[in-house]
Amino acid sequence: MPVPEIAELDSALFDTVGAVLMVLDREGRIVRFNRAAQEWMGYSFEDVRDQPFFWTRFLPPSCRGEVLDVFRRLCEGEEIPVHDNPWLNRADKPRLFEWRNTMLRDAAGRVTHVVTLGVDVTQARQDEARLREGEQRILRELAERQRLEREVVEIGTAEQERIGREIHDGLGQQLTALAMLCASLRQRLVRDGHAAAAESVAHLEGRLQGATAEARALARGLSPIRLDGSSLSTALRALVEDAGAGSGTACQLRISGTAPALDETVATHLYRIVQEALHNALKHARAHQIRIELELGDERLRLEVRDDGVGLPESRRDNLGLPIMRHRARLIGAELQVESSPSAGTIVRCLWSRDRGSRGEKIH
Repeated sequence: MPVPEIAELDSALFDTVGAVLMVLDREGRIVRFNRAAQEWMGYSFEDVRDQPFFWTRFLPPSCRGEVLDVFRRLCEGEEIPVHDNPWLNRADKPRLFEWRNTMLRDAAGRVTHVVTLGVDVTQARQDEARLREGEQRILRELAERQRLEREVVEIGTAEQERIGREIHDGLGQQLTALAMLCASLRQRLVRDGHAAAAESVAHLEGRLQGATAEARALARGLSPIRLDGSSLSTALRALVEDAGAGSGTACQLRISGTAPALDETVATHLYRIVQEALHNALKHARAHQIRIELELGDERLRLEVRDDGVGLPESRRDNLGLPIMRHRARLIGAELQVESSPSAGTIVRCLWSRDRGSRGEKIH
C-alpha cells in the first residue's frame, strides 16, 4: 500500500523527531518509520518495510492481544490518544513505551493509516513505582508510629487508672480509718479531762482529713474519664475548681461559643491535655495565677492554659508531660503549641478542627 503524501509527514521533519515514529496501514504493516525507531529497534526500514513485524516481532506475546484490540479500535475510528505496552528490539530487550496515536483518513472518512509516536517511559515508570513504594513505606511507618503512640498513651492511661484505684481503695481507706480513730481518741481524751492531748489529736485528725481529701482528689485525677462534646465544659469546670481549691492558686476558666459534636476519644484527649498542662503550672511553674480558656466553634475549638510563673526549663520539658500531650494531640489530629519563658510564664495551646481531626495531621 503506498505511503500517503501529506505535508505532516515531510521526511526531514519525520527523521528529526527524537521519539519513535511509525506509520502502520490497516493490516498493521509498517509503511514508514523514522531514524529513532531504526536506531532503537536495530532494524533498517528495508528490513521491516510492509511487514507485520509490529505484531510478530516487536510485541511480547503476553500483551499482543491487548495491543491488537487497541489497533482494531483505532482503525474503526475510535479516539485512543494514549496507551502503553512493552516493546522488543532486535536483541529482544523489552522496554515500556507510551504511544500517542493519530488516524489518517481518506476522503470518505475511513481510517487508512495509524501514525503512532512512542516514547520510552521505562525509567520514568520505574521511578514512579519506586516513589509509590517509598510513599507506601512511609505510610506504613507512620501507621506503625501512630499505633505505638496509641499504645504508649493507653499503657500510661491504664497505669494511671490502676494507681488511682489503689489510692482510692488502699491509701484513701487507710487515711479515713486513721481519721476515725483520731476522732474516737479525741472524744475519749475530752471525757477523761485531757484537754491538751485532745487538742493535739484534733490537730492530727484535721491533718488526716486534709490528706484524705488530697488522696481522693488525686484518685479522681487518675481515674478513667469518658467525655463527649457536651460534657467537656462541665468536666473542665470541675477540674479547675478542684485545682484552685487544693492548691491555693487562683485558677480561672473562661468558656465561649457552642460546643461542637465531639466524639469520646477527642473530648477525653483534650481534657487530659488540659489536666497535664494545669498540673505542670501548679507544680513546676510557681504561678500565682492560671487562666484556662476554651473557645468553641461549630467545627473547631481552641484550648489554652496560661500561667504567670517562671516558665518551663528547656532541659526538663521531656520530663514534664509534654511528650504525652504531644502524643495525645497527634492522635486526634490537633496542633499543640507550647510557649514558655521566665519572664512571661507558659502557654500551652491546643487547636483542633474537624477537617484536621479526620486526617490526624500534624503537631508543632
